[in-house]
Parts: sequence; structure tokens; C-alpha cells
Amino acid sequence: STEHVAGISAGATFRWGGGNWGNYVLDFQWNRTLEHTVKQFPDDPELDYLRDGFWSSEFTSNLAADLSWSLRQFDANLHVTHMSGTANYTEQVGAAKNNGVGPGQVNPWTLMNLNVGYHVTDNQKVALTVNNLANKRPPMDLSYTAYPYYNIFNYNGYGRAWWLSYSIDWGEGSK
Repeated sequence: STEHVAGISAGATFRWGGGNWGNYVLDFQWNRTLEHTVKQFPDDPELDYLRDGFWSSEFTSNLAADLSWSLRQFDANLHVTHMSGTANYTEQVGAAKNNGVGPGQVNPWTLMNLNVGYHVTDNQKVALTVNNLANKRPPMDLSYTAYPYYNIFNYNGYGRAWWLSYSIDWGEGSK
């Protein structure tokens, strides 16, 4: 069997600060899949996993961005993930219509996570983490006729979750 995947990945990191307002880091990572084909046996037709939703519902592109800040004992990070649209359920089952909806795309999805921390000492930290800060649900697929009405293999159904943590670094070099 053969599988071919081609794409473009790019990233950039910007750092600034150091004064009274602290240090900042802005980081971007982007990926765009251009081609994804599979052929199981030599005489089989080549399957286009990227463009034919019957074979795959993978995302064609994704973007991850981080904005980090630190000042003395404080630090914070905002992490944003953006996933492109993907094949709807009608496309995945290869039907002309499902639930009155033809083959097409499900809307893109963006998630934000936040972490804010305070270093009590050099090796102890208290932090607040909030995942899915905006409490966004996965994009609804109107052609999906069963609960939860989205592809559970592409999206998670977790709403906003938060927790407080206290960590101690017992490793070498801790004071």
C-alpha cells in the first residue's frame, strides 16, 4: 500500500518587552494539508482522503497561536486553536441528502484556553487554568441526525472547564 501526504507548515515567534510591563511572546504555528492520497493495493484506484469526505473528515488546515506574558512572579498564556471546516455527515456517508442537507462542509471551530500563574517560590507555583474559555460547542452539522449532532471523532464535547493547581518542583536545582 502507499500513502502520500503533502502540505505546508509555517511558524513564527515574536518576543518583546523586558521593562516594567513584563516579557511577551507571540507564537504562531500553521499547517495546510495540500494532498492526502491512499492506495491499498497496486491495482486499486487512488483514494483522495483530503477532498472526498466519504474516506476522511480530516481538517485541511489548522492554526495555533499563543500569547504569553511574564512579570516577576506572575505569568499568563492564552492559547488559541483554529480548525478549518470539514466534511459534513452527508458527505461522509456518500448520500445525496441526509436530513434534507446535501454534501458540504461543517463550519470551522476555534477554541481558547487560558492559564494564569503565580510563582510562590522558585519551585512552587499556584495556577488557574480555564479550557474552552468562551465555552464554545462544536459546530453543529445539520445533516447529523443523532445526538450530539457533530462528528465525535473530530470534536470534543467538553464545555468550559477550570481548575486551580499547586505544583512543587522537587527536581535537581530546586531551592
